Amino acid sequence: GNRDGRSRLGRRSGGRRRIAVLLVGAVFWAASDEAHQSLVPGRAVEAADVLADVAGAALALAAAETALQRRRGRNEEA
Repeated sequence: GNRDGRSRLGRRSGGRRRIAVLLVGAVFWAASDEAHQSLVPGRAVEAADVLADVAGAALALAAAETALQRRRGRNEEA
């Protein structure tokens, strides 16, 4: 079992790095989406859209972290 109190995302020393890489990837994905939108007539490029995309990715990572912690807690009780 996991005795250090961290979920699978943050268990290893590279866990925080992995999360950071995923968030940086979300930034690049959102920026490339906005760049693509600049080529579409009638679509505007907005920094707020990039921030919204990255915030969504951060919330998804937080939800995954919470779900993994709860799952770990149930597995330790069994």
